Amino acid sequence: KAARGAGYDWGMAEEAGSAAGWLQDRGVDACGAVLLLLGSTDVTRHPAMPDSDHWRAATAAPLCPVVAGTLLSDFSQQAARRVETGLQVGPVMAPALMLASVARLASHMGRPLSVSGDSFDARITPKGDLSLNGDPIATAVVTIRTATPQATAAAATAAPVSDTTIAALNEYAMKTTVPASARSRSDAGSGDADND
Repeated sequence: KAARGAGYDWGMAEEAGSAAGWLQDRGVDACGAVLLLLGSTDVTRHPAMPDSDHWRAATAAPLCPVVAGTLLSDFSQQAARRVETGLQVGPVMAPALMLASVARLASHMGRPLSVSGDSFDARITPKGDLSLNGDPIATAVVTIRTATPQATAAAATAAPVSDTTIAALNEYAMKTTVPASARSRSDAGSGDADND
């Protein structure tokens, strides 16, 4: 809901929520990454068409990680071919938020994938197991490539979210609601008896 309050359409807002949930379940503080993304005015949601080994934004601004992840899903056949030799995406703001989409691509391919940027590297198995080193929040050009199978990492504990982060995300979410007024209260509900 916070992404919708920040101006994302409902579909992209759901993708952002799904990506954040996937990361939180694997012990990564995705809510901080979402907050960083929603507060940024220097990110583009308009990618160039993915027709090379480097998928980037149509402008000089960093690419939204939710858009980058959606590209991986929408063009999964192309992406699957390109990761064999290394697919570069971006620069991407808060690239952690595209890792769930990389996991879907790994599942689609039935092969583990490695993902790396300037300050992080990750491995994702076809089952969605994540091993992560470094900080996947800083804007970076991300490289995705096939990886060799390795032992599965131990299950992570869900990442805690600070009260400050939750309050900031709730501020965005509240932008999707109708302000309380006499009219909004009188228009609420069905207006007729609803006995079914």
